[in-house]
Amino acid sequence: QVGRASILPQQLAGDYGNLVLTVFSPALLPVGTITFTYLIIKPVLEYPRIHRARYSFANYWKKHKRPLDIGHRGLGSSFATGSKLKPTQTENTIASLKQAGAHGADYVEFDVQLTRDLVPVVYHDFTVCTTLAKKGFLSGELYEVFIKDLTLVQLQNLQLDHTSVLSRPASPTSSSPSPSPMQSRSPSPSPCNETVWRFRTEDAPEAKTFPTLEEVFRQLPRHVGFNIELKYPVPCEHERLFHYFPRNTMADIVLNVVYRVAHRRKIIFSSFDPDMCTILKRKQPKYPVLFLSTGGRPEAKLPVEMRSRTLKEAVMFARSENLLGINVDSYFILREPGLIRTVTDKGLVLFTYGEDNNNTENIELQKKNGVAAVIYDRITHHIPQQKNVFQEEEEEAAQLHKLFGLKVKY
Repeated sequence: QVGRASILPQQLAGDYGNLVLTVFSPALLPVGTITFTYLIIKPVLEYPRIHRARYSFANYWKKHKRPLDIGHRGLGSSFATGSKLKPTQTENTIASLKQAGAHGADYVEFDVQLTRDLVPVVYHDFTVCTTLAKKGFLSGELYEVFIKDLTLVQLQNLQLDHTSVLSRPASPTSSSPSPSPMQSRSPSPSPCNETVWRFRTEDAPEAKTFPTLEEVFRQLPRHVGFNIELKYPVPCEHERLFHYFPRNTMADIVLNVVYRVAHRRKIIFSSFDPDMCTILKRKQPKYPVLFLSTGGRPEAKLPVEMRSRTLKEAVMFARSENLLGINVDSYFILREPGLIRTVTDKGLVLFTYGEDNNNTENIELQKKNGVAAVIYDRITHHIPQQKNVFQEEEEEAAQLHKLFGLKVKY
C-alpha cells in the first residue's frame, strides 16, 4: 500500500466536478496527489404513480422484419445550408413529426432541452435570436439568447428566429448595437440587420416551434416510436454556455414526463454527453439508451470528452455502461462497412445519422450491411408511403391471435 486519500462530503460541490486529493502514506506523510472527475447519480425523486416497470426494453432489441427508418427532427433539418431538398414543415414541430410518422417513419428523432421554468421543450439549437423591436414589426437588431434563459411563455410569444440569420452579411449602413438589458442576460450578443422571421406566433398550433415534450407525446399516434435526444452542452459545442442545469435535474424532469404520458410507446433515449447516458441508464430500467458520437468525422469539432472522439472509444464506453448501443455519424461506416460488424460483434446495436444519410443509396447500403436503424432527413423523398414496422407487426400478431381465438392486448 502506497498510501490513501479521503474525500469529505463538503468537497463534493454539486453532482459533477473535479477533485485533487493528497495521498498520505501509512506514516501520514504526503506522497503525491490524485486527480479525478466525479459524477453523482441520484435516484428520481418522484415517479408518477401510474408508472409501471412491467415491461423493460433497456437491454433488449427485437430484430424487426427490416431495418428501421427514423425521421430526423421529423421531416428533416430546416436550416442546413447544404441541403437541396427543404422540408414542407419546420423541424422539430408537431406538424413535422406527425407527417414523418404518417409517411411510415418507425421512429421520429427530436431534441429536448429545458426552459428557464424547467419545462422540457423540443428544439435543436441552444440559442435563438430575438429583437428589441416591438412585436409585429420586422425590423430591429437581433440578439442571440439561450433557450435556458427564457420561460416557455416567452419562447412561445416573443418574436424569435433561428440563429442562421446571424450568418447573413449585415447592411452596410448598420451601426453597432447599443447596450441593452438583453446584453446582460446573454454575453457577447450578435447583431443582425437582415431579418426573415420563420418562427411566427400566428402559425397553426401544430406548426409552431417549441412544442413541449408532453404535447408531442399527446398529439402523435402511439405507433410512432420516439428517439429522444437530451441536449446537454459539451465544451466544443457552445463555449459560452455556462451554468447549465444539473444533469440529474434534467433527467428527472424528462423521465417524469415520459413515465406519465408514454404508456407503451416505443422510446429510445440518446445523448452526446456520455455522463447523461450513464445517468439515464442508471435512473431507469425500462427504456434503452444510445450513446451519440461523431465517430471522429474529420469535419466535426473534436470533442474534449475522450469517450466521444472515435468509434472505438464510443464502443468501449457503451459496453462499459451496458448501454443498448451507439448512434454514430455514418461517414466512416459508409467508407468501411466492415466497421458495422466491429460494433455488432460486441453485442451493441448500431444506429447512424449524418449528412451522408440524405442519399437513398447510402441508406440502402447501410441497411444491407446490418445497421439496425438509419436516421435521415426528407423521409418522404427516400421511401414510399407505408405503414411503419410496428403497425405491420401488430397487424400480423392480431391475425395470429384471431386465427387461434386469442384476445389481443396492446
